Amino acid sequence: MLKFTDNPPILTPGVESLRDLDGTWWMAHTRPHFERAFAWNLKSRGIGYFLSMCEYVIFSGGRNRRGMKLLFPSYTNHS
Repeated sequence: MLKFTDNPPILTPGVESLRDLDGTWWMAHTRPHFERAFAWNLKSRGIGYFLSMCEYVIFSGGRNRRGMKLLFPSYTNHS
């Protein structure tokens, strides 16, 4: 599990809301578990993105641990 701070921002830095991201939207299909690395790559190139993640807290080892998880992890298209 990544440290909380190792996760990319959900929105492009400097963007307050999804409404601030104008222009054409594209969806990217990545390898499983590659979504975060792809978001870091987009950020480094100055390309706006939205990574659908939510924060969660678990109690483990006598303390609360924060993390981020994808809203739609590893969904597949079954033909």
